[in-house]
Amino acid sequence: MNQFQKVAMSTLRKELALYLRRAKNGEQIIITVDGKPFAQIGPLEANKASGMEYLISSGLLNEPTSQGESKNLTYMSFPIDMSLQTLLLEIRR
Repeated sequence: MNQFQKVAMSTLRKELALYLRRAKNGEQIIITVDGKPFAQIGPLEANKASGMEYLISSGLLNEPTSQGESKNLTYMSFPIDMSLQTLLLEIRR
């Protein structure tokens, strides 16, 4: 699993050329705003990790704490123009 370097947006602005060279050399760099992941730069072909590995590496998801079985998920359809707030209210009913 790749380790991602994190850099604050303010630092990236000051040292953009440095971080672009590092990305060109294969590094994946997560840009943060107020300490939270915001965007990513890196070589186009470097992002080969699975979806979950990518999210964990970038700090957007925590690793599972146990190896338990996945719960059965229920899928539902909803109108494409439904707001997220309305969708959450529907799910919580």
